Amino acid sequence: MRLVPPPAHAGLVPRPRLTQALTAAADARLIIANAPVGYGKSTLLSQWCQQEDHDRVMAWLELEPADSDPVHLVSDIIHSVRMHVPGFGATVEPLLHAGATGIPETTAGRLTEELAAVPGGLTIVLDDYHLLRGQRVHQLMTELVTHLPAGTQVALGTRADPALPLGRLRALGAMAELRAGDLRFDVDTTAALMASAGVRIRAEDVATLVERTEGWPGGLYLALLSLRDDPDPTAFVESFAGSHRHIADYLSEQVLQRQSGAMRNFLLRTSVLERMSGPLCDALLEPGRSHAVLEKLERSNVFVVPLDDSRDWYRYHQLFHQMLRAELARTEPETVPGLRRRASQWLEDDGQLEQAVQQLLAAHDYEHAVEVIDRHWWDLFNSDQIDTVRTWLETMGTDVVAAHPAAALTAGWVAALQGQPEAMERWLRVAEGGSSDGQLPGLSQSLVSGATAVRGLFGFSGLKARRADLERAWDLEPVGSAWRPFLLWGLGHVALLSGDAGQAAAQFARALRLTDPQQTVLTMITLAEMSLAQTKLGHVAAAEIMVRRAEAVAGSSGLASDSRSSGVALARGALLVAQGRLTAGSREMERALTLRASPGQLSPWPTLEALLELAGVRTLLGDRTGARSLLAEAKALLADLPDAGDVPRRLEECERLLDHSSRPLAYGQHLTSGEMAVLRLLPTSKSHSQIGADLYVSVNTVKSHNRAIYRKLGVSSRELAVQRATELDLL
Repeated sequence: MRLVPPPAHAGLVPRPRLTQALTAAADARLIIANAPVGYGKSTLLSQWCQQEDHDRVMAWLELEPADSDPVHLVSDIIHSVRMHVPGFGATVEPLLHAGATGIPETTAGRLTEELAAVPGGLTIVLDDYHLLRGQRVHQLMTELVTHLPAGTQVALGTRADPALPLGRLRALGAMAELRAGDLRFDVDTTAALMASAGVRIRAEDVATLVERTEGWPGGLYLALLSLRDDPDPTAFVESFAGSHRHIADYLSEQVLQRQSGAMRNFLLRTSVLERMSGPLCDALLEPGRSHAVLEKLERSNVFVVPLDDSRDWYRYHQLFHQMLRAELARTEPETVPGLRRRASQWLEDDGQLEQAVQQLLAAHDYEHAVEVIDRHWWDLFNSDQIDTVRTWLETMGTDVVAAHPAAALTAGWVAALQGQPEAMERWLRVAEGGSSDGQLPGLSQSLVSGATAVRGLFGFSGLKARRADLERAWDLEPVGSAWRPFLLWGLGHVALLSGDAGQAAAQFARALRLTDPQQTVLTMITLAEMSLAQTKLGHVAAAEIMVRRAEAVAGSSGLASDSRSSGVALARGALLVAQGRLTAGSREMERALTLRASPGQLSPWPTLEALLELAGVRTLLGDRTGARSLLAEAKALLADLPDAGDVPRRLEECERLLDHSSRPLAYGQHLTSGEMAVLRLLPTSKSHSQIGADLYVSVNTVKSHNRAIYRKLGVSSRELAVQRATELDLL
């Protein structure tokens, strides 16, 4: 036994805040410093005991396993106090040596009486209390702590909560506690530690060390041992981990090797997990016991950190975790893939898809990783986690993805979503050249139909090719396929860009009838495009209904600030302009473009559409510079599109209006490309049916365009419309 505190060693960092907290707890019967190995409990208690300004007796006893015998413990306590109070324990010692088995019941009472007779205050520090075992010694300590006389306290240094009535003492306000969180080193303390040893290190490297060690003093002292002689401190800090020889040896000797065989097995095999719960650990090991094991590890301070108040989820301290993984890889490398596969299956079943795939990638089990990604890619897309999927594909590498046609189809989707047409086409060709018996990513019925649908929905090859791809995908997908409403939306969008708002509205209506309400993104964008089509047709009331529904879906599904909701803002802006509210409409269209510019933009067409709409409004507002800038941006987009349908003509009309028109249209509106096509035929004697035949649109579409033309030009007849359009240089 040691009856005096260990002497301070060179380079010891003072902890005045903590020693002051201990001194301030003079009224507490029990003080506990409870933390894992290496947190400086003994050092702190020693610093506190050796302060020179104490007005009380500070007795020190470093416990040994032999003190688990109550007789032995009481005898050692007497000797520790007698170092400061001569003659202490004279009435107790005869009871200890009376020859009876065990310790007499009167001993604790007699010891309490002697403690009460010590002049001034008395603190008995019992370090390494976790070494004590057995019910009898804990009963003795419970009796002693419960009946301590005023002015006397017991301070314990321990790696685990002692079997004492802590809850009752806490409730009475008779206990003070310091735990790992209190004992951690912060940046300032760590910097002082380095300076005391003469180690010159950058402030950012100090911060990195604190982060890597989670402020664990033992880990920082071990890092210091290497830093003293390291010529490149920054490189050392960057590589510092639980596999470092000093850290690994220390944690292995002080923690891992002191556990039972079953506990070591638990620690090593669960080290493949980032976060642990009882059921998840059961999936890797023997079922039914893991939650109790995790609770025991936490109570024993074996570097286990709870992640929630209900103690359902835990993690290991970073350095301890790294040491365990290195040890598992060294001793049982053949078990790691199976452990990770079982963990992945449990995580996937629990809906933790990202963690499930990460387990398989860490095991280089790409076959199973591809299967999980294929099963859930569409859900991840709908939850805006496309970057996560991209990272997975990059981790697997192009050779692995190319060897799995379903993964290649997913890679094609990801490339399309990121506006990379060449990469998209490359991956889609790989997918089309393969075969797959398993589930395909998204809603695809086949690799060919899936690849064709991607091309059609994004349309990087132009509107004509886009329509052909969408129609082909429609033929390939069977009736009832979940893809069909997406394809109808695409066909409606092509019609809208081609100037046929009537056909677009019809396709959007069909898409809405077939769309599963759970497909919130598709529902939202279809409602928005339907509103835009109704605005172009002059059906303002119907457009208002549709855009409100789109806004409701965006709001309820958390998509209001998502790039995919840009069409909703554009539809609202177009409707406001149609109502004569140019400034408000311009703001909404600007918001649409801002959303389109954020990560995850889907294809060039919605951006092009928003640019042209906003350019027209800025022209009407007299902002010619702003309008020209938008048109220049639209031209840059068109340069990469081999076939843009009527969009170039629409752009030219915007430029002509910008160059020649000095008078705004009625209500501040401009004509769409479809309306312009009808307007050009109004000076002729052709009927509505003949105009429709010439333009390949229905009679109803011609009539809708006519109504919109009259309203926008502020006229009431065909003759006046021609006259007004001539004045505005539109003809």
